[in-house]
Amino acid sequence: AKAMARYFDLILALFPFEVPFFEKYGLRAVFVGHPVIERRARMTGGAQLRARLGIASDAPLLALLPGSRSSEIRFIFPIFRATAALLAAKIPRLVTVLPTVPHVAARVRAAASGWPTPLHILENEGDKYAAFDAADVALAASGTVTAELALARTPMVVAYRVGGLTYALANRLMTVPYMTLVNILLERRAIPEFKQYGATPEALAAEVERLFRNEDARAAQIDAMNEFGRRLGEGEEAPSQRAARVL
Repeated sequence: AKAMARYFDLILALFPFEVPFFEKYGLRAVFVGHPVIERRARMTGGAQLRARLGIASDAPLLALLPGSRSSEIRFIFPIFRATAALLAAKIPRLVTVLPTVPHVAARVRAAASGWPTPLHILENEGDKYAAFDAADVALAASGTVTAELALARTPMVVAYRVGGLTYALANRLMTVPYMTLVNILLERRAIPEFKQYGATPEALAAEVERLFRNEDARAAQIDAMNEFGRRLGEGEEAPSQRAARVL
């Protein structure tokens, strides 16, 4: 931020907490909202997706979002697989959908061989957003997708794991108490999140099962997601329009 202040005139901030941070360094910042808000309108079509994939309307549906980086497939995908195996024994008729992207789709399909529940791998971006609408619960790697799920009002559990050396180095630099965007913005653990050695299949399965079975837990998350949306600028001027006006 100190270096940026020397050559930037203005920062268009995606999050409201960024404004006072940059202003401490003499850098003018204006909150314009996160562009994910403008993708909210695309998060529909859940019933049609279920019908097309042959998933019963009352079947419990879990969306898995382990990330699209090679490192995420290496470190997170196996944990999600083990979590799905535990859930398959606890939740009758459980179905899973796994949105992915073309550049890692072949690797994901290979890693998903012999999956413990009926599994639908989706490569189309439109299907990904429809899956958010169709799913009862999501299990996601930390990242922008958690903001998308929050705006889709899909209850979720969040996890992240990296290599041991990477974690040892990164953990020394971490200054925030949370890794999930909803929790960071609301300054509380509204979304269950588990990182590194705490991200075990047992811990994740317990929280996912709770969201399937406990209406109060689901309602509490959706209330938090409503608050997150309001703070992010949902329902106000579109971020792209606000950015253009500020400029």
